[in-house]
Amino acid sequence: MLEVVISLLFFTMMALLVALVVPMAARSSRQGNDFNQASALLLHKIDQLQTVGYSQLGAGNLVALGIVDGAGTLPTVNPVGDLSGSATFSTAD
Repeated sequence: MLEVVISLLFFTMMALLVALVVPMAARSSRQGNDFNQASALLLHKIDQLQTVGYSQLGAGNLVALGIVDGAGTLPTVNPVGDLSGSATFSTAD
């Protein structure tokens, strides 16, 4: 009888551990998939910008070519001394 109680206790503990690990694994999998999708989208946008060429990187050209949705912010000098601006896109091709 004692062996049965110990084995049931062990089985219950193992079942609880599995019940705790499965949701964490599912969450990690979703986060990994989101990260991979974001990385692929970023690489695609970088490829689009490289294809356009440096001389065509004005906000108006990027909007006209469909790479970004809006003009974003105008380039300003950042603390490092470089020009930086932002643009947005809400659709992916």
